[in-house]
Amino acid sequence: MMFKASGSVRVSVMLALAGGLLAGSTSMAQVAPPPPVAPTPTPKWTPPPPKPRQVKLQQNQAQPEEKVPYDSLVEFDDNGKLVELAEPIEVAALRNNPYVGAKTWQLIMPVLGERQREVARAVIDNIDVMIEVEEGLVENLDISDSVQLGRVTEALKPFASLGNINTALQNANVLSRTQVKMNSEIGQEYVKAMSDQVAAQAREALPDIENAGQSAMIRYWFSVLLWEAKDSFHRQLIKSIKTLDGVLSQLEMSDDQRSQVEVLAAAAQEEGLSKDDIFSQMFTLLKALDGTQQRDFLRKTMEIRTEKARRSAEETQDDDK
Repeated sequence: MMFKASGSVRVSVMLALAGGLLAGSTSMAQVAPPPPVAPTPTPKWTPPPPKPRQVKLQQNQAQPEEKVPYDSLVEFDDNGKLVELAEPIEVAALRNNPYVGAKTWQLIMPVLGERQREVARAVIDNIDVMIEVEEGLVENLDISDSVQLGRVTEALKPFASLGNINTALQNANVLSRTQVKMNSEIGQEYVKAMSDQVAAQAREALPDIENAGQSAMIRYWFSVLLWEAKDSFHRQLIKSIKTLDGVLSQLEMSDDQRSQVEVLAAAAQEEGLSKDDIFSQMFTLLKALDGTQQRDFLRKTMEIRTEKARRSAEETQDDDK
């Protein structure tokens, strides 16, 4: 029997996603406050006589917050479509953040490097989810199906638990609250514009489908949450081509499986392939492995790349001496 998601279920998912994308909240639910206690009677109170009116403003009186200008991420192409970003929204926002200068960027880069490694580990640990994502887990989501919506939300929790880049930079004491607030404002402006666009496009394309716009909006928010993970997954598979034969030789396989994988590996290593073609070939190869082999393949590939990077850094340091 199929259950339909109530409006409250859809709204709760929307609020959880919207609240956690850029502003630093990763909570998927909120605990309801306890019921209010009935107030006890208070004795009759006689107000004191009014003080003379003070004409002079107090020095510490709150003043309206000054609006600091910034270059918006919201740009449109010649067809009136919002230009998609080629990097995480928070990183793009940092480039336009008037409070972030060259010195801050020197502090930001190491944190972003560690963030990439953290995301890469999450991708490997949850490779089964990433394969489903690549095959349309989010694109095919029907938010009116509470079972499907719940399954997708649960599957993506490991990535939601990573928090966002703004939070990581603030926790590392790299960005101040003011810088994070501005970065969130810049990013949220873009998210709202893109959300409005995908919702409008869905309503126009599917006028007879109830909640078409809302469904498209939630799918977009899930895609924002997954941007770093998908980018990491693609980069890992594309770069694995450089160490492919060596890593495959270390995996335990049956003779039949190894023969199949070797054919796929040869196809992935053909000359003249674009990065997209390499990813497609490597994705097919990865699915020919079982779950344990998939994780072992990606972990061994990462270990080799990390070791090469370490040696290269050491050689660079020796040359500078």
